[in-house]
Amino acid sequence: MAREIVIAAGQVGTGITTDLKKNVEKLHDLLKEAGDKGVNILSFTEICVAPFFPPTLSPDYEKFFLEFPNEILNPLFETAKKYKMVLIVPLAEKDGIDYYNSSVIADADGTILGRYRKVTLPSVFPSPQKGGTGTYEKMYFKPGNLGFPVFNTEYGKVGIQICYDRKFPEGSRILALDGAEMIFMPTCATTYGDIKGRFETWGLPESARAYENGVFVVVPNKAGEEIVDTAFGKGIVRNNMGRSLIINPLGEIFVKGSPDQWEVVMAKVDLDEVHKAQKGLPFWRDRRPSEYGRLVQK
Repeated sequence: MAREIVIAAGQVGTGITTDLKKNVEKLHDLLKEAGDKGVNILSFTEICVAPFFPPTLSPDYEKFFLEFPNEILNPLFETAKKYKMVLIVPLAEKDGIDYYNSSVIADADGTILGRYRKVTLPSVFPSPQKGGTGTYEKMYFKPGNLGFPVFNTEYGKVGIQICYDRKFPEGSRILALDGAEMIFMPTCATTYGDIKGRFETWGLPESARAYENGVFVVVPNKAGEEIVDTAFGKGIVRNNMGRSLIINPLGEIFVKGSPDQWEVVMAKVDLDEVHKAQKGLPFWRDRRPSEYGRLVQK
């Protein structure tokens, strides 16, 4: 019997401000749209509750961070529960004196299953080209300390990677080895001033993660232009690429969002395709873990 569910990326566009409550109201509208369309699992984009502040080197950055649980987020989880929807909410998380780039996941009955904290943090220096804002995540966040958990939800087993994590195969492989059938990758990918190069490679590592592990991959990516004031200049245009992706276990991109709109990017999928892909492309059978020690020696 087919295991059909509807998975979706909640693609966030322009209009996210420093008012976190108003941002949640915008996310809530997108959540309700997804619920009305029958979505079973939804993930928003990276740090969706606040502006994407890592390019700014802001001295008052704490205003963008939330401790969890947090009443600001309650409307999202309460509404997701009404729709019996699994919900992934990425946020800038404060935990005591530590700060993380995180995603919280709630099951269809509203139970908070846990969180994933981004393991791989980038630093990208700004380009003088349009959209070359850079990012300084290493100066804001600690690397994630929760490993690579797989969450057993009402609709299947879910893993999470956040943005830059998707460029490294190790985390996705661990998730798949531990039974993940879907990997959600909330992202805030921009051109960094290299419009042609970034567009040409968009979807390449994400498709590789799906193909080499035989899993579905969902990439909710922020969309549209936003104005960023950085330490190297004010009023710089950041080109968020949008084009959120849904990729099947054969590595094929079969749904892609727009470049600049708020939207629910969704697809009905059959989770039985995961087993078929892993059996038909027998990478699991042919792996040689005893020979891979070198990967963790350096």
